[in-house]
Amino acid sequence: MAALCSVRRNRGPSRGAACRTRQRAWKFVVSAWILAVVCAATSLADERAGELRLIVSDASGARLQASGKLLNHGSRFMLELKTNAEGEYTARKLPFGTYELVIERAGFARLDTLVTIRSEIPVRLAAVLRVTSRAESITVNDGATTVLDTTNTGTAYVIGKAALQKRLSSSPGRELIDVVQAQPGWIVEANGVLHPRGSEYETQHVIDGIPTLDNRSPAFALGRDIEDVQSVKVYTSGIPAEFGRKLGGVIETVSERNPPQGLHGSALLGGGSFNTQNGYLGASYVGGRTAFAMSGSGSHTDRYLDPPVQENYTNSGTTTALTTSVERDLTQKDRLRLTLRHEQ
Repeated sequence: MAALCSVRRNRGPSRGAACRTRQRAWKFVVSAWILAVVCAATSLADERAGELRLIVSDASGARLQASGKLLNHGSRFMLELKTNAEGEYTARKLPFGTYELVIERAGFARLDTLVTIRSEIPVRLAAVLRVTSRAESITVNDGATTVLDTTNTGTAYVIGKAALQKRLSSSPGRELIDVVQAQPGWIVEANGVLHPRGSEYETQHVIDGIPTLDNRSPAFALGRDIEDVQSVKVYTSGIPAEFGRKLGGVIETVSERNPPQGLHGSALLGGGSFNTQNGYLGASYVGGRTAFAMSGSGSHTDRYLDPPVQENYTNSGTTTALTTSVERDLTQKDRLRLTLRHEQ
């Protein structure tokens, strides 16, 4: 009997250890499954944007460092570019459409061609620059070939970085609202609530491919910093099915994805009536396959909501936002991007 009890004692801990091992294994399987689902959901986020991978060389095949720009005259989108020492440049998150690509380098003839972006599959383009000849010619191009957008079944308006930088100043929290309101089919009411085509609450925001269904008016959430945005695309019809539930209108914003090589920074200060002040400070560094960016903004005004009501006693508002992003090209087909944003 003593031997039997001894055997049972030995089996007890053995079974408990096996049970704990199975529990750890199940936890690992469940965690891996959840991670796979999150990664799959992230990979399915559709920004309806493409990518151009450019290689510049001379007639002998030697790589050249050159500068240029991408233009879409129809959507007023413009992107300035500069290749690295290996003659390579990648333009990310380009709205679908036809672009005029201009490449220039001293001692070489200017290259002017058209590039069509119609899917998320990267477009690879090898641009060959020819040595400048003595004969000169003038080419007049009104950009008519890039005005017509044949990639969308409905009407969509794209506002590029150049147009966003030339916008009129806005009250704190209303930069994006004022940009969207200037497009056809949108009206705004008290407290900055946007209504597409007269719809009450059917506005959906898509931020870097992730749909959000929250109310983004100043009374409920901070607006996006336009200085951190590369492009804004507004739909009022022909809305892509992947955008989901709120289909009165869609506002799609894409963060800055094409900063120039090296270290760059910018600072903005502003002010106005109703004791309004705002400031923005941003910096970015691009080296090789890695891009790092950080920005911060703050604002204050004594007329944050519109119109102010007597019951508020005060209508002042203060906002702060901090954004950090890191992007790394792991391979030619894989890219990792991490973005952290804090708003108050």
